[in-house]
Amino acid sequence: MGGWQVRRIHLRLIHGAAADEPLLLAILLLTIPSIRRGQTFSATATVTNSAAAAAGGLSVLVSFTPSNALRLQSPQASTQSVATVAAGGSRSVTRQIRADRAGTATLTMTLRDSSGTTLGTATRTLTIN
Repeated sequence: MGGWQVRRIHLRLIHGAAADEPLLLAILLLTIPSIRRGQTFSATATVTNSAAAAAGGLSVLVSFTPSNALRLQSPQASTQSVATVAAGGSRSVTRQIRADRAGTATLTMTLRDSSGTTLGTATRTLTIN
């Protein structure tokens, strides 16, 4: 796998009544330094719950800027549910994304609760050749 790099973006989120009940969203992008047009890569969002109670009703929304630079391959829906995260546990969702248009693109992954409220957002800029 020469040339592949693992890039992580960690975003600490506060969820629950007290600051001692956080969720941690870690977004893992398996990319190469220069992505070729037509190439597919993986993006994984991991939600870690260090709270005393389970966290349910969460989802991860994936979006791109510009919107035609990248394309979701699997799953194709822009929102993906996250199974209930037990206290002290973690859950991951992985997306397969294809680079469609040469230039610079921004990948954004947003963690939301069941009411659609944004709990946190992480972004990554990619260069597509």
